[in-house]
Amino acid sequence: MNKKGQVYIIASIIIIIILIGLAGISNQTTFRQQPSKFFGFGNDLEREGYSLYDYGKYNNADIPPILNQFTEIFSKYVQTTGETTEFVTIYGNNAQAVYTVYGYGEGTTAELGASKTSAGLGNLQVTEKQTISNPGTTLAFTFKNEDYFVPLTQNEAFLFIFTKSEGLNKYISTNTAR
Repeated sequence: MNKKGQVYIIASIIIIIILIGLAGISNQTTFRQQPSKFFGFGNDLEREGYSLYDYGKYNNADIPPILNQFTEIFSKYVQTTGETTEFVTIYGNNAQAVYTVYGYGEGTTAELGASKTSAGLGNLQVTEKQTISNPGTTLAFTFKNEDYFVPLTQNEAFLFIFTKSEGLNKYISTNTAR
């Protein structure tokens, strides 16, 4: 009997087993759950913001005070959940826009043109609020070391940007222009 062929078959089976084992180890991945509360805030603010906007238009009410009151209440709600989410709201159009930053602590800064502000301590609060006359078709600002360019049209819009950092991960949630 010729046993050379059996040696090569056994050797090739051993090599295949080793290669499959190495491939299985190197292709192992892990998935981290995204913060569901964080993205839930964005969904809630988008839905409620549009509802308030529609309510104001239907009742011929002044919309900025309605949205301001709502975002103040919403910021208190965010704080009670224990999340360390910071956010920006923008309301307006290409004739006038109101830009409001909500943040925690001294690390919250925002730059709009030449101005730069930082927050006080501890609580989620308004750290900057500006009314910009004639911002043009694009409102450019920096928030949490990220540049944002928000398109503005002649129609009014309610926009927001949420940010949250966990370790090396940074989460951003935003809505689209209305």
